[in-house]
Amino acid sequence: MILQSAVILFTPAVLIIITTKFKALRFIGPILLAYLVGIIAANVPIGWDRNLSMTLSEITVPIAIPLVLMSTNLVKWFHLARTTVVSFILMMVSALLASLLTVAVFRDQLDNSWQIAGMLTGCYTGGTPNLIAVGMSLEVPSSLIVLANTSDMLWGGLYFILLTSVMKNVYRKFLKPFQSDTVFDASIEPFMKPVFGNGIKLGIVNIGITVGIAIACAGSAIGLSFLITGGLSMVPILLMVTTIGIALSFWKPIHRIEGTWNIAEYIILLFSIGLGGTVDLIEFFKLKLLS
Repeated sequence: MILQSAVILFTPAVLIIITTKFKALRFIGPILLAYLVGIIAANVPIGWDRNLSMTLSEITVPIAIPLVLMSTNLVKWFHLARTTVVSFILMMVSALLASLLTVAVFRDQLDNSWQIAGMLTGCYTGGTPNLIAVGMSLEVPSSLIVLANTSDMLWGGLYFILLTSVMKNVYRKFLKPFQSDTVFDASIEPFMKPVFGNGIKLGIVNIGITVGIAIACAGSAIGLSFLITGGLSMVPILLMVTTIGIALSFWKPIHRIEGTWNIAEYIILLFSIGLGGTVDLIEFFKLKLLS
């Protein structure tokens, strides 16, 4: 158990290093690689404990969500209020309509269609953490969460390449160029450089502070879940950590902590390895999606 926990804890650092150094692996992305590492570890004869892996993955989700949200500078986001809000609303409506249409077409052929639609709606309105959170709230099998996320990365990646290549000249004909007085740092830097850029000691302190705050958020949500429902229920827990995370994003001292977003991404990688480590490939390939 100690060895397995150590593997899950330190493997994201290795994945971050190799995806920074090798362009091909950077295209695949550390999250998909993390899933693959977990899946391989769970399906070779090394004594991997799938139950421990599932426990660790479940622990990381309510910690990662407040970290992601509290690192978001919503005040700066509101500087672009009108165009940003309109774009976001249109995106949410598009994702919802696409999911509803897909369920209407495939509900008789696709098992778990409503769960898949929920996960993908969460993904396209809030990214991978939302897909994971929705999947856990709906008690989706871990193998199906991995399959949905992997499919999104594959087809979403191809779609992104299309948008940034061939389609770029098409939508330029009717979409105005983006203009803003706000200056954003668009530089590409190593994954954990913002955390340790001012020294290892300060980086460790920042990790301790941010993870400590996130654990406190998760603990508060779990406590409230017991008070409200009398037990552990993922839906209220995730709703509460989301609300607390958004509230903390307005607290200015949070944004003075370097690398909060990067720490959140590291924890998402921990989750990805843990979730991949629950997958039984024999059962995975037996998974019946189309009936």
